[in-house]
Amino acid sequence: MPVFVALLDAKSAFDVVNLNSLHRKLFLSGVGGTLWLLIRQLSTYATTSIKWNGLMSKPFPVQQGVRQGGILSTELYKVYINDVLDQLENSGLGTYIGNIYCGSPTCADDVALIANSPNDLQTMISTVENYSMQEKYSLQPTKSVILKHEPPSKDTGFNFKINNIKMNEPDSAVHIGIKHSSDLKKNYQHSR
Repeated sequence: MPVFVALLDAKSAFDVVNLNSLHRKLFLSGVGGTLWLLIRQLSTYATTSIKWNGLMSKPFPVQQGVRQGGILSTELYKVYINDVLDQLENSGLGTYIGNIYCGSPTCADDVALIANSPNDLQTMISTVENYSMQEKYSLQPTKSVILKHEPPSKDTGFNFKINNIKMNEPDSAVHIGIKHSSDLKKNYQHSR
């Protein structure tokens, strides 16, 4: 059976999180009361400075984003993009193991999309692309890639696109520190 995988790269994903949207999504996911107020307070009144050549800028307010390496940042980002993962699962597109949906395995901002047909995968890519426009972050077509595993005799010649740009189709790519290959027998190589 053919397998088509899209490994998507969001440009500065943690840096562009819309804080108002994040606060709304936290509330709608059941985070309320003092915890919600604390998270809102920490992100709304955060300030930062820039250090360059030994000089420090004056502090200025952080208007968007979650801190890179912050204790809660990964969890907050997961809440932020969970809507699109729900959309993908509810669409019925993508792969399943039995009745378990496996079409969009994700670790924070590292999103993979997996389908058995090129049309399904393109629809999934377009779903994520539409969500990125809604939430005002960018997917990088040059860093997002497609891995195809299909018999040569069945090659569809399908051109996957993101932001109307043809996506690269390398023989292998690294995703969450693991080198993946179009040849499924060569996967599971840890990259360093």
